[in-house]
Amino acid sequence: MGARSPDGGEVAQLPVGGWSADKGEFLLDYDDVRQSAEPEATLLSVLVSAYEAGSQAAGWAADVNGPVQPA
Repeated sequence: MGARSPDGGEVAQLPVGGWSADKGEFLLDYDDVRQSAEPEATLLSVLVSAYEAGSQAAGWAADVNGPVQPA
């Protein structure tokens, strides 16, 4: 699903969840994660995707923050 910026442009392609125009933010439904085949992997993929989209939108150099990997 795509997360959208306030001006309506897509800012991120995230695996689950959706943009709430009413709230002006991306919402991740607990049940989307809980009912997935691998809940931990699903949640991590959303968090990593959101982080990477945010850092890219902020213009951070990719070599500064590097790829996000779980510990």
